[in-house]
Amino acid sequence: MVICVNKEKSKREQEAILRRAIIAAKSDYFSWTKEEQEKFRAQRKLKDDFMFYKIIFMELFGFRAETQEELDAYYDELSIKDNLVLNQTILPMRGIGEDNFYLNESFGEGKTLLDFETLYDYDYDDHCYQEKARERDFEGYSKKPYRGNFYGTWANHEIAGDFTYASLSMLSSHIIFGVVEDFAFEEIDKLIPNKYVRGKNHGKKQKGGGYLWDHRVDAKGKEGQLDELKDQLWEYLSARFYKFSDSTNTHALAGTTKNERVMRYEM
Repeated sequence: MVICVNKEKSKREQEAILRRAIIAAKSDYFSWTKEEQEKFRAQRKLKDDFMFYKIIFMELFGFRAETQEELDAYYDELSIKDNLVLNQTILPMRGIGEDNFYLNESFGEGKTLLDFETLYDYDYDDHCYQEKARERDFEGYSKKPYRGNFYGTWANHEIAGDFTYASLSMLSSHIIFGVVEDFAFEEIDKLIPNKYVRGKNHGKKQKGGGYLWDHRVDAKGKEGQLDELKDQLWEYLSARFYKFSDSTNTHALAGTTKNERVMRYEM
């Protein structure tokens, strides 16, 4: 393998690199219709496409891999900045639609994002799948009604041509575990001043993707009291979340047809 100095690429250069990688991995891709290309992108597991990533990594970062193992090892050590560059470059080969929307979630066997007309359709299907799995795996489990599963769900897409990370949440999740929780923690911080101290392993790339979050709380000896306050807050927020979710869903869906309900959850 050869490692060269990485130089930042312009968007036009990234597009040219992506095109060369696509041609190397699937030479007839650009002869297909847009519908065929989109279906291929939605179904393709690019993480298993060695030739595609070999060219991407060589031209973006100057890294020449000779085996899949070398490629995987290099990917595991990518910095946050380089991971952003990688995601920017390959999004048009992962996303669907005019904004190259890519949902960073798993799908059932044989399913892709193209199987769902709206985010609501996907979210409801995922809820049913998860509830069936819990009922199967946990004796005595009682299925929960659908209240919306989106809470900080990661997605990538483009806004006016610019790559953007997105975090998708239901209205109830955003208000309870966003606005209300933030306010509550501000009050707790006033009662028991505390701070997070960074550990030596923070930010390290993990095998299989993601980065290690390594911090500990320093509350000047009051860590126990702080934990108790946080536990009580969590119980309160959970109770309010269920009530608020049921209330917002009832009001949102009252008097609507099925098509109108679907439209409320469109992107």
